[in-house]
Amino acid sequence: MVVVALGLLGVAGMQVASIKLADAADVRTKGVTFVNDIAERIATQPNNVANYAVSFTGTPGSGAGAADVIAWKASLASRLPAGEGSIEVTPDGSCAGGVASTTLRPCQLVTITVRWDESRARRSAAGANPNLVTFTTTLRV
Repeated sequence: MVVVALGLLGVAGMQVASIKLADAADVRTKGVTFVNDIAERIATQPNNVANYAVSFTGTPGSGAGAADVIAWKASLASRLPAGEGSIEVTPDGSCAGGVASTTLRPCQLVTITVRWDESRARRSAAGANPNLVTFTTTLRV
């Protein structure tokens, strides 16, 4: 009876760990989806890329794309634990030679960063905030 009880306790512990890891995987999937969503929105407005720039705590300016950023940041805050995002837009110097001519828009590098708190999964990592997960991607528009 004792052996069966110990075995069941072990199975229960594995079940709890499995649920925590499944939750972490779900949140990470949502984070990547949010990055892809705003990247697609930016790609459809290549002449208004600068309007998408926003810091983690800042609000976007006005103009085309501002509504996209406002909706994106609201979704991050509501669907990810302590979710927030930033978009940095910088000129891309590697676009010389016809691509960045005066008749076409200049090339821009867009760095999209999403971060959230993953303390519910109780990850054990080093650093100032071991539960903070950051996902960053850069695209050329």
